[in-house]
Parts: sequence; structure tokens; C-alpha cells
Amino acid sequence: MTMDWGGIVDRCATLIEHIHTASIGLPLDGTDDAERLREALGRPPDLVVRDIGPVRALYLTSIVDQRRIEDAVIRPLATGSGSGSPYPQTFAADLSSLCTHGDAIDALLAAKAVLLSRGCPGGLAVPAQNWPQRQIEEPVAEFIARGPHAGFVENLDTNIALLRHALPDASLRWERIPTGRRAGTRGALVHMDGLVRPHVLARVRSHLRRARPSFTEDAAMLAQWLAPRSDVLFPTVGTTERPDRAAAALLEGRVAILVSGSPTVLLIPNVFAHLLHVPEDYYQMPVAALANRLIRILGLLVAAGASPLLVALTTVNHDLIPERLFVAIAQARRGVPIPIAVEVLLLEITVEVIREAGVRLPGPVGQSVAIIGAVIVGQAAVISGLISAPAVVIVSLAFIASFVLPSTDLVMTLRLTRYPLIVLAAVFGLYGVTWGLLLILIYLCALDSFGVPYLAPLAPLRVRGLQDTLWRLPLPRLRRSFLAARARRGTPR
Repeated sequence: MTMDWGGIVDRCATLIEHIHTASIGLPLDGTDDAERLREALGRPPDLVVRDIGPVRALYLTSIVDQRRIEDAVIRPLATGSGSGSPYPQTFAADLSSLCTHGDAIDALLAAKAVLLSRGCPGGLAVPAQNWPQRQIEEPVAEFIARGPHAGFVENLDTNIALLRHALPDASLRWERIPTGRRAGTRGALVHMDGLVRPHVLARVRSHLRRARPSFTEDAAMLAQWLAPRSDVLFPTVGTTERPDRAAAALLEGRVAILVSGSPTVLLIPNVFAHLLHVPEDYYQMPVAALANRLIRILGLLVAAGASPLLVALTTVNHDLIPERLFVAIAQARRGVPIPIAVEVLLLEITVEVIREAGVRLPGPVGQSVAIIGAVIVGQAAVISGLISAPAVVIVSLAFIASFVLPSTDLVMTLRLTRYPLIVLAAVFGLYGVTWGLLLILIYLCALDSFGVPYLAPLAPLRVRGLQDTLWRLPLPRLRRSFLAARARRGTPR
């Protein structure tokens, strides 16, 4: 008879895991709790257990402020309480009670000192955080020439303070939310009372209850769990690293979600118009803001349709090109051994490879790779006759136009949608490009972000939202956003 050692080992591992999970839920009975906690954490070198009279203090030296431990824990315990309780009353206001081993482990991992008394059930936790954090500086990905130059950091409490500084309003509400079952990541749900629509807030809370990832290191990871569908191409959850933009979103009736350890803040709901707006639009005159938004829309059209349009006009719809332009393109393509559609696809892939290489390499090296790939290799390929100059110009123009868009998620979506549009242009010409764009438009019309239509306020038409879609009204004439709840009688708009 052959023994199934693999199955036996798996069952033993499962049994040990169940025993470990059950031990986490055991109550603190005051007998041998410190040793059990040490075993549960795997006897880490930074775990300190200090005996001060009848009380044992446990803390992780790598994440706590040891000076604060001395002042708030060790010294009061050494002095004594002068009462029947083993714990002094001098820091009683900062204490939180612990009931189980799981509570004590969570407190230790949250940079707190755990106090256990021999013979007394339960325990107490004293906050002594000393998380490493960087200084407040401007986000690199959202640089603006005019306006505040502060950005969020990786500390949740600091980010809440930045929001309160930007919005010193009594209507600001925030609540703690768990964002990771295994990692125990902290999060915060922020909104403005009276401005956020109740059904939007209820839907966000419902998604948060269902989306409980085991580990969340960045807010962008949580956004993938919160997305209503996993096949969404366009971002239905907005992101920002700027407190002024988050404050403006809260005043519009949107919800902000912050995650500890991430400088990115999620903004919900997120419609297509938000992908073309930047904070600098509100620090300029309306005419300047309109001009900048028109440039972004032009960049969107060029980034999405320049390459497919070139393929359609040179492959199927020759009669729509002016004669002189057609002759110039034909002369430039003389001797090129591959069709124009394949040429454009290869150039698009090459540009993506160069872009990815420039991002992954250090700054000076990445710039050198981009220059060598874009200028030297491109020029050599044109001179040798492997590719044509018009294709290089159009693909480069589309690539540069994509950087006009402020949303990196939208830029990535345009890169992905260009390839099927190029294939449709090569087969059906302008009809294929038109049908491809029409399918994308239908998809956007059917899409919603937490109950809000994605193309609002244009589809469906909401007149109140047109005040800040393309043309922005002067600030004194701006009224409550179409996303915000309707003003109650007797309350200001």
C-alpha cells in the first residue's frame, strides 16, 4: 500500500493554518500572552518585551518612536498609578482596549505598544507611531505652472490634514475603512455632507464592502477592485495626487478615498469630462481655460485617429487625398517593401517599446535611449528605405499629442484602441474607422461610473453641467455641480 505523502503534508499544513487562525481569535487571559504573540509573529528581532512591575510592554522597535515609548509608557509604568489598576492614569486617554490575540497583533503592526498585565485578562494599546515619510512636495505627474505646489504623501494622517487645510469646512466628513484583509491597510472615505448624493455614497460603500482585497499597497490597486466591471477600458475611478484637485472634487459632490501608504487619492464618480480638466483651468481666465481645453480635445482626436486616418486614406480611399499630397506620399513610399498598414503598426509598436524603455531606465539614460531610438534609428530607417517619412511623421505626431491629455489612464486606453482602428482602416477604409469610433461611442454611452452616466452632462444632457464642461463660466457665476445633491430650501447654493 502506497502512502500519499503529498496529500498528508497538504492536510497537515491546512490543519496548522486552521489552528493558527483559531489561536488568533483566542482571548487574552493574562497567563502566557506575550509568548503566544511572539510565536504568532514568528519571533521577529525587532519585537521587544519589557517587564515593568506586573505589566509587560511589547512593541516593534522598527516602527515606533522609542522616545515616545519612554515618555508615554515606560516612565508612567515605573512611577505607578497609585490606584488598584496596574496601569497608570496619566496616559489613559490614549489607550485602546484589546480583547483577543488578533487585536494585540493588529495593534503591534499598527505601531502601538501593547500592555499586558499578569493575571488580568485583556490588554491595552498605546499609539507610538514613527512611520517613515517624505516631505510634502509637488507631484511630478501633475505639475502645473500656477496654483498650489503641494501634493499628497504616503501618510494617511498627513493627507487628511492636507484636505482639512484645503477645506476648513464643518461639512467635511470622513470615516475609516479597511482596505486589506491580510495586510490590514488603513483607508479613509471622505465626502462633503449635503453635497454628495446619497445613492452615490451608498453605492461606494457597497463596493467597498464587497471589494476587500487581501493586500493593497497603492490606491490604484483598490481602484481595480472598485471598478464595476473588470473589462472597463476607460477609467471609471479618477485619481489625483493634488489636495486642491481633491478638494474641488469634494465640492462637486464627489467622494474621495485615501489609502495609507499611497499618495494617490481616488475620486468617485469619474465621468469622461473630468479626464480633460486640470486644476490650472480654474486659476486662469475663462478664455485661456477654453483654449487649453480645445487643445486637449484636439490632442485626443489626433492621438486616437491620426494613424488610422493615414492608413485609410492611403490604402482604400485614395480619391479623397488631394493630388499633390498623394503624389508626395507616393514618392516618399517609393521602394518601401511593406504595406502602409503593416508599416504603421510596426511604428506604433516601436514607439511603445522606446517609451517603455525610457520609463524603466534612469532619467539621463532614458532620455538618451529616447533620443537614439526616435531620431537616429528613425532617420536611418527612412534613409535606408525600410519605412516612409509620412508614416514616421504621423505616428510621432499621434504619440506627442497623447501627452497633451492629463489622464494617464486615458492615454493608455487610446494606445490600446488605435490598433483595432488601424486594422479596420486597412480593410474597410474610412468606413471601418467610422464604425470603430461609433462602437467606442456606443460603449461610452452604455458605461456609467457608480450610477452616473459616463458621458454626462452631454449624454444625457444636463444643462446645469454645461457651465464647466468645455466653456467654463467665470467663477462668480459658477453654481452647484450637476454631480452634487440638490440644495435644500434655506441652504446656500
